[in-house]
Amino acid sequence: MAIPMRTRQPRCLTAILILSAANPKARRSANSKENRSDCPLLSVGLVLDGEGFVLTHKVFSGSLHDCRTMVSAINELQNVSGGDAHPLVVLDGGIATAANLAYLTEHGFDYVVNGKRTTRQNFAADFLELDRFHKVGERDDKAPVLVRRLESETEHVLLCRSDERKKKEDAIVSKTEEKFLAALEKLQLRIGKKDGKLHLAQGAETVNRNIGKICGKYTRAAKFYTLEFIQKNLSLSWRRNDEEYQAGSELHGCYHLRCSRKDLATHCYTSIIIPADPTNSSAAFTHYWE
Repeated sequence: MAIPMRTRQPRCLTAILILSAANPKARRSANSKENRSDCPLLSVGLVLDGEGFVLTHKVFSGSLHDCRTMVSAINELQNVSGGDAHPLVVLDGGIATAANLAYLTEHGFDYVVNGKRTTRQNFAADFLELDRFHKVGERDDKAPVLVRRLESETEHVLLCRSDERKKKEDAIVSKTEEKFLAALEKLQLRIGKKDGKLHLAQGAETVNRNIGKICGKYTRAAKFYTLEFIQKNLSLSWRRNDEEYQAGSELHGCYHLRCSRKDLATHCYTSIIIPADPTNSSAAFTHYWE
């Protein structure tokens, strides 16, 4: 999240997980995003200026769900930062629940949030109208990003297309599909050998449960496949829907930003800094005001 306060320069609020054994606010978490369940965690909120210098900070208890603690975190950081002006809050899509966004709006905060990948299909037709996009200038040695603005009564949406992000997403989906197919082939082999753990004599329940686990683990690939297990023949087959697969791949490298401020998309949006690493959804971007 990013919060501009005191001056017109952007400030940033971010969550940093710190390994700690002594601090009373440290908590253990089996669901750590860093896959660290061996040590307690601390969440630290930082308020930074436009150059990245820390202005103030606040320590929060570890093992907390971001979307449930956003309101208290913002209020506490607002208090320790000083100033009466309400900042523009830039937050991660995972924190941007309907309740949190409603709270920000009701209390006078404007927000910018990166849209979830699962919702970009809503803008599929808009993303494919390439002639309506224009280029945001190169960022150091990074490739340019194409952007397009959409307006509505409640939110403004900035559609973005990135060749760098497309390459990474293509690679991720390709690797996921390889793992998905390998898992299906392994299960198919177990079925052929009549693996006792599958309880084939008792029906298809265990096999279907294994299929569900595989599809749940490799959702990016599984959604394009139709799977069928025939109990009578003990056969497992699958087929890819190439038309849906191609349609999905056309949206690789596409993402969108949502904003409650109408003027963000009119005279300021060309100054948005798009992250070079699309897998880092926190601190999605920083906005510079004129």
